[in-house]
Amino acid sequence: MGESGDVTSRLPVISPSRITPDGAIPVLMARKKGKILSTSGAESLISLPEGEVLKLNTESLLPANPEILDGVDDLMQLSYLNEPSVLYNLQYRYSRDIIYTKAGPVLVAINPFKEINLYGKHLIEAYKRKAIDSPHVYAIADTAISEMIRDEVNQSIIISGESGAGKLKQQKLLCNIWLLLEGVVA
Repeated sequence: MGESGDVTSRLPVISPSRITPDGAIPVLMARKKGKILSTSGAESLISLPEGEVLKLNTESLLPANPEILDGVDDLMQLSYLNEPSVLYNLQYRYSRDIIYTKAGPVLVAINPFKEINLYGKHLIEAYKRKAIDSPHVYAIADTAISEMIRDEVNQSIIISGESGAGKLKQQKLLCNIWLLLEGVVA
């Protein structure tokens, strides 16, 4: 890969790259912005904001997503769907207290380990009316109920994750939603 290509690295994370007026290519390294200074043979020189310059193996570089895709709510919207791009996008959203992200029909929820005002009856009603389109456990619950009623077919929701990931919290939220919508389901 030459200097003009948008690239990302498998490890450490390098993401959105754009050529600046000085000809350098900005990148993201381990969640820090940097620039690809040059690529020569099997190595690329990368400058981090703190002034540190790193050498990376050129073969480990992958195409990067444009800046406009930073924080998309569905990972399927990424131009390049690779591990560094997915992790960068999840971290970008998490740092803004946006803990829900879609990956096609799958909802990815990251435990914020703090209280975030993302729940309540008013939000359940907003998702039910389709007034809010962003990924959320409420949207998943509403879709499951709607499709169950429309298609007369059972629905399943799988909640998985490691210990402390927030599985029980999501399960409780789903149960609360279904109880609030009991009149529709019954």
